[in-house]
Amino acid sequence: MRRAAAKDLAQGLKAEQLAAAVAYAHGAADAGRSLIEATRAAARSHDESFAGDVGDREPPALVAAALAHHLAAFPDASDSTVLSLLVLSADWQGLHSVIEGQHLRQYAELQLQHASATTRSTDGLSVRPSAKKLVEKELDASQGLPAVDQPVLGSQLSPQMGAHENALTKLAGRVDTLAGRFLEEQLVVRETLQQQAWLLEEWCQTAETPWTQLSLPVVPLVAALELDARTSGEAPAVSTRTLLASTLAKGGHDPSTDVLPLESVKMASGFMEGRMNFVPRAEVFPFASAVSALRATGGEPGWEDQARKSLSSRERSALSVSEQVYRELLVLRMLGNE
Repeated sequence: MRRAAAKDLAQGLKAEQLAAAVAYAHGAADAGRSLIEATRAAARSHDESFAGDVGDREPPALVAAALAHHLAAFPDASDSTVLSLLVLSADWQGLHSVIEGQHLRQYAELQLQHASATTRSTDGLSVRPSAKKLVEKELDASQGLPAVDQPVLGSQLSPQMGAHENALTKLAGRVDTLAGRFLEEQLVVRETLQQQAWLLEEWCQTAETPWTQLSLPVVPLVAALELDARTSGEAPAVSTRTLLASTLAKGGHDPSTDVLPLESVKMASGFMEGRMNFVPRAEVFPFASAVSALRATGGEPGWEDQARKSLSSRERSALSVSEQVYRELLVLRMLGNE
């Protein structure tokens, strides 16, 4: 009954619930308030006696199971990519699934590997009008032509004409499929060329200065901003770690060198204009939360205390910081908030 409930819950999750679902599955009890009704409905459809409450142990466990099912059963779905990125964000924060022994990170990494390799948005590109629609339009128009004067001949030709119409429609559909794949491949090639050109560029467009002139705390955030701008797909760029690590090295910094995340936010805040303006859940958007706190206080003394609630003061490697900022930027863009 619980397995069936988890599957139903996974299929019923809405985009605006994803951040809360990941936070709830990782122990943030207050995140369950927006999910408890959906959780109860899914459970009671298989067990009318279910009476779980927000603070109980079973509802967040059901949500955690639902996340695992979603990632495993729907790897091509955009929501799965969002969930994977949020799960990795929770892991970056040091949070663990409420189900002991459940490693949601592994589900997330596998889904992202699949999505990064196989899915890319066509960014509005399409063959217009499609070959299938053109054929169907011509066939519809032919229905208005004068009927054959010889009834016998018309009845003999009717089956053949129907077969030809079906063949033409199927052939046109196949042409559309091949054209769509070609456009997707072209988009991936274009994205790859943009990223490769970016790696070779010594000039940082965001800061309008050579990469070597940027201090280490600034580079991780700026690198994430620029890679996000060159990611046309919903899933992270293929070889994200290599792209970001190479950019850090291009600036003359060792990617493994530790930096203070709060210091990075403070020093790079001038480059974050118009970015990270929306924070669904602090637990899985630590940098967006810190940026929000900085803006709310105008950088006055004390902002760090607010930011530290979501972004701890412990040091992280520059590459780790850059990856996390990139994840948050992607999720916010996919949720329509960037």
